[in-house]
Amino acid sequence: MKRNRWLYYFTIVGILLFLTACGSAKYTELDNMSSQATVSQTNGNIYYSDKYTQETEAEGENDKVAQNENTNRKLIKTVSMDVETEEFDTLLGNVRKRVNELEGYVEAEEINARSYYISNNNRSAFMSIRIPSNQLDNFVKEVSEISNVIWKDENIRDVTLQYVDIESHKMALQIEQERLFELLERAETMEDIITIESRLSEIRYESQNYESQLRVMNNQIEYSTISLHIEEVQKLTPQKEKGAWEKITEGFANSLSDIWQGIQNTTIGFIIYLPYLILWGAIILISVLIGRKIYKKKNKIQKKEKEN
Repeated sequence: MKRNRWLYYFTIVGILLFLTACGSAKYTELDNMSSQATVSQTNGNIYYSDKYTQETEAEGENDKVAQNENTNRKLIKTVSMDVETEEFDTLLGNVRKRVNELEGYVEAEEINARSYYISNNNRSAFMSIRIPSNQLDNFVKEVSEISNVIWKDENIRDVTLQYVDIESHKMALQIEQERLFELLERAETMEDIITIESRLSEIRYESQNYESQLRVMNNQIEYSTISLHIEEVQKLTPQKEKGAWEKITEGFANSLSDIWQGIQNTTIGFIIYLPYLILWGAIILISVLIGRKIYKKKNKIQKKEKEN
């Protein structure tokens, strides 16, 4: 009977010791997690070292990156086009009108006008156009329909990861800023206050830098860039390869056209410079008459001398 009683007591004591050990382990684990979420000061910078929070935030950012990559990619689109037209003014006006209708804008424009002295000097224009990205394909298609496209290049740059990375840095700075404000309220020494305010100034500067980068990227993402070069021509460049007879016929016609154009330019140049020609002709004529008069007078003097 006594033996059973002692066995009963030992069993109760063993259970109590086991429960005590489990509670101690749990409290030790909580103490470790609490010690990891502390505020440290290194090289004058105050920061949080919360391992659990950092791992959770890292997992959240990875989920956000994956979601953005699948549903909201950040694409910067640019298009370069060389086109030619026989109706320079009409094409230029239509392009400007269409840009306004699509709520875009002309970022830069350069026009080379025709020379007054050369009749076949064609005009050209360069336009840097910003168009909403969702209207880019329509605009390029319409320009291709009203002009003769000689060259076109399209480029798409995916900046999704870079965009998300900047947003993540900005968010991390905001979280750090909120924690530093809490520390600033509890700071007791002047040294801690100066250190915290110094770090807050750095955070404000870095945040402004990230905001500026995001604004630039958003503008490039929302408005695509079209570099459009327009050339005025007398005859459009054919889009398909021609046969031998067609090339001969066209080459002969172009030669005749060049000869006729040369005659026109020569005639125009002669008429333009005719006043100068008349002036120099009059000067030369007067010089010749004066020379002949001097020569005759000199001959008369020499004859008289011989007679005497």
